[in-house]
Order: sequence, then C-alpha cells, then structure tokens
Amino acid sequence: MVNNIERFKIVLLGNCSVGKTSLLVRYVKKKYGNVFSSTIGCSFMAKIIEKNNIKYGLDLWDTAGQERYRSLLPMYYRNANIAIICISVFDEINENYKNINFWLQELNKYNDLDNRYIVIVGTKSDLLDNNDNLNFMNNIKNKYKNIPLYITSSKDDINVNKLFDDCVTYVINNRLVEMNNENKEIENPKLNSLYSYHKSWCYII
Repeated sequence: MVNNIERFKIVLLGNCSVGKTSLLVRYVKKKYGNVFSSTIGCSFMAKIIEKNNIKYGLDLWDTAGQERYRSLLPMYYRNANIAIICISVFDEINENYKNINFWLQELNKYNDLDNRYIVIVGTKSDLLDNNDNLNFMNNIKNKYKNIPLYITSSKDDINVNKLFDDCVTYVINNRLVEMNNENKEIENPKLNSLYSYHKSWCYII
C-alpha cells in the first residue's frame, strides 16, 4: 500500500443480491464471476489510482444487504466521501423506490460530511433490452432529479470504470474548489490588513 497519499472512502449500499460485490470485483480485479454467497457484515477492497500524475487511495467498502446486519452498517458509511446506492434494473420499480428512499434516509441520519457525494447505480443491465433499460433510467431520473444515475453491467463491463472515475473526479474537483475558496479568504484585503496589524503589534512587544 502506498503511504502519504490522499485517501477517499467509498461505500456501496443496497439490498441483498443487487450485485454490489460483483461491481467491486469488476472494478478492482478486472474480472467477473457470479457471486452466490452473500456478504457478511462488510468486506473491504483497496485500489490506487492516478489522476493528473497524482496518486489517490480508494478504500472500498462492500456492505451486507440483509436486514439483520443493518444496525452495523452506519459504522461503515460514516465519513464516507462517496456513497453508491445500488439497485437492480431487474427489480420492480416501486421496490427500487422503496430501497433508494431507505438508504437516502439512512445517509441523511448520519450526515457527517457536508460534501458527501451520493449516486444511484442500476446494476445488471445485461438482463434487460435497451428499451427496458431506457424506461428504467427515465423513471429513476424523474423521481430523483438531483442525484446522478448510472446503469451498469458487471458481467459485460458496462459503465463500471466510468462510475468510479466520475465519482472520484467529482470529489477531487470539489476539494480543489474548497482549497481555492480558502485561499481567497486568506487573500482577502481586510484579513491581510488585520494580519499585518497584529504582526506589527506583536513585533513591538
């Protein structure tokens, strides 16, 4: 593991068997395998990426979907920079609404980061034809207008890299904006004047 690099915490949320583990395995290990065993509690993967010649560490948490583990999950999505809510395009749309609403409420309940990035991911797009996928996308977009939506297939490797790349890019750009705003505050003439006054005052003493 590379030390002294900025790290981002990414957590995958969603019901059992929606394909969270397959999504992570495809992204981290570049392979696909049917995952028949459910995740117990939470599993962890790590990945080092490079953007603009700068390396970043991704701490990827794959959470269990079974209800009996849900009381344990807040410890995993606390302080997460990115929360990915996974739903299956193959499930009934009303069931997907119910699941999305549940996870949004949970994240809001533990809203420990003001700049947390939340996205919705429809998995298993290979199970439907293009028209069905399009209908699914339109339904979700109309109901959750302010949340980015991705349609993925771990099996066919569709939009998996784009999903994670876009999420990390957003967080990095947001950090740069925050840093620029902080620098502008420091460069504020009134603050500089105040700083100079106290500096000279301390010097005289």
